[in-house]
Amino acid sequence: FENLSKPNAACSVRRCNVLVPILTARFEQTPICRGALEEARRLQKPIVPVIAIKDWRPEDWLGLMIAGCTFFRIFDKENAYKPLFDNCRMMDLRFSTEVACRPVPSQAEREKVEFKALKEKIEECKGKLQAWPPTRKPRTLNILTDRHPVRVTLVEPNAKLDFTHIHHTITRLDMKAPAPMLDEYGLPKRREVDCMISYQWDNQIFVRKVYEDMSMREIRVWFDIWGAMQGNTNEAMATGVECAKVLLVFLSKAYIDSVNCQMEFRYAVKRGKGFVIIRTEPNIQLDQWMIDAIQGFPQYEIYSYSALEALINGVPTIDVIMQAVRKVGHAQPPDVVDDCSAELFELRCLLDDARDAISEESGQSRFKTCTRCCQKFDDYTKGGCKNHRTYYMGGTILEGRWVCCRQQARDSPGCNSCDHTDVTRVFTQDLSYVTWTWVPP
Repeated sequence: FENLSKPNAACSVRRCNVLVPILTARFEQTPICRGALEEARRLQKPIVPVIAIKDWRPEDWLGLMIAGCTFFRIFDKENAYKPLFDNCRMMDLRFSTEVACRPVPSQAEREKVEFKALKEKIEECKGKLQAWPPTRKPRTLNILTDRHPVRVTLVEPNAKLDFTHIHHTITRLDMKAPAPMLDEYGLPKRREVDCMISYQWDNQIFVRKVYEDMSMREIRVWFDIWGAMQGNTNEAMATGVECAKVLLVFLSKAYIDSVNCQMEFRYAVKRGKGFVIIRTEPNIQLDQWMIDAIQGFPQYEIYSYSALEALINGVPTIDVIMQAVRKVGHAQPPDVVDDCSAELFELRCLLDDARDAISEESGQSRFKTCTRCCQKFDDYTKGGCKNHRTYYMGGTILEGRWVCCRQQARDSPGCNSCDHTDVTRVFTQDLSYVTWTWVPP
């Protein structure tokens, strides 16, 4: 704890990992406080602002400095612990601070670690090749290129037996910052998700229920109020779009009028993402460019949550939409961004060419086809596939579905992350329980 109006405040700012400034009108008017906040910005310290005055908004320099930050309005003890949906502002503040406290390596630090690992792998390849360097292939460093989404034809939903929808409520009262995910070099990496929810906050109660249904179906979702919106809101939004295979968009008139929603949607189009559209009200007027962007993707008219329980050919509408999210996402190509220096990109390409050369000299094809998802992979590929974590049941009394994710098709996209495989798989019945599963999974 430090009074930022004291002369030595900047020293405390330099020693901290995260700055949580308690903002008031007097704070904004105090030059020393401004200097402390500017020092935090200069040192690239994470800032988690708390606005402590009711009905007050920072303006002038302070408004600009915290623009894009996720901030919290906490005025007194009652306000801090007052239930907010299934949580409270203080719990959300603690969660954001925990995440911000994690050390994040700089781009230079990340590249230094990868440089060392790549050089070791290249040296291994040298020992396996008869000639060096390998034949080089022309490549271009692309930081951002326009991609084109893949549109798929969905099978008409159909269920002849009972296929009841049960909604489960999920709370965040014990929400803790998730353990950081690490890449092959031991560095924090961005979390790939199946879907990003894009909506305007007026629909939050409705959207929360859909998110809960998605979680119960093992769909990994980027949802702003469930721990995804950290740090700079624009950067968090961009990361969510880049990491998602498909966007589930809740279209409304307020969504069309929202600057942030429009920015999010435009960036998704730029990244070539797939869409599943839920129109939450009638007579929504879209610009032609939005009509073109969503044309050919699944679209549904859902004006209330109860409409999701209605059956379409025996299948609950919520399950129809969830299966569409999976199938559209499964069809999308990888979203690769070469966000690195030219020197590191050159090493990556050299290693890839060396591995091609090793396969050519051995007379074997480098890439195999996954018998689960049909994607190409090699012995160096880690992850990128999915299987089902449980079993398939039903077909006599209940409609057949995977217990883990309620997908109806036996060969549907999985819900549990795993490595690729080229082993022949057989759909096998367990007579003891009258269930089915793939062997190997």
